[in-house]
Amino acid sequence: MRIEFDYEIFNEENIKITEASTTLFFLDARTNKVVKCPDYLMKLIKENWNE
Repeated sequence: MRIEFDYEIFNEENIKITEASTTLFFLDARTNKVVKCPDYLMKLIKENWNE
């Protein structure tokens, strides 16, 4: 599972000065296989991230 975040950063005059993105994925350290996002983290993201 991947989670993608997009960002826009504005200066004091409310002019956009940059944009970026971050892609998260979750890896099982023992098997090196991609796994789903832990439930506790997905809950935090859904409760606190504004689209």
